[in-house]
Amino acid sequence: NVYENVQAIPAEATLDGVPYEKSVLQYKKDGKYGLITLEGKVITKPIYDQISSINYKEGTLLVKQDGKCGAINIKGKVVIKTEYNTITSDNYFNTETKNNYTGFIVSKVTDEGYRYGYINYNGKVVLNTEYNEIDRIVEMEDGKDAYLVAYKNGQAGLLKNSKNIINHEYESIKYNLSNDLFIVQRNSKQGIINKEGKNILNIEYDNILFGGIYIDAEKDGIINVF
Repeated sequence: NVYENVQAIPAEATLDGVPYEKSVLQYKKDGKYGLITLEGKVITKPIYDQISSINYKEGTLLVKQDGKCGAINIKGKVVIKTEYNTITSDNYFNTETKNNYTGFIVSKVTDEGYRYGYINYNGKVVLNTEYNEIDRIVEMEDGKDAYLVAYKNGQAGLLKNSKNIINHEYESIKYNLSNDLFIVQRNSKQGIINKEGKNILNIEYDNILFGGIYIDAEKDGIINVF
């Protein structure tokens, strides 16, 4: 078989610094792209308008069809259906499991603008595209479970996969790795909640700082140490 434009698929962010996908090539036929092995064996038919890498998710490729994004793996299996406007990795990385448990933040354009959802490392839809913004807390070690700070109607909440841990009623939710706790803020007052959703400090402080195992919580100009 003769293929047009056989070339490597560039990759911006890879684990070993090699700037392309190492195990597959893309080819072009009749204006569309498909995948072949390094030996020239066809993996997918030329059905895609574009094939590109996904940062920090080697072995999974972004594909475009009719203006929509999806994802396939290097064996050509569909991981995410081509129905999204954008797909990015959640940037999770663990030294042992590498990017095996890296998931995907996806978006669809609605009448109100972009709305985001979350798809896990297996390609399972965890959160539908109904959030203003989603960020994974990448410092948390257990890769199979994704802890997600998600904004709904402009209010931040915390989810463990699809399970609500902290309701969407905060201005911000920030994770402190050394103490495994969350500083939450509402009406410019701060408090602390743990990853099970339990209140550790009520939301009544002007400013909270961690100093090792101590919490410095300021209220009315007085610093309380816990």
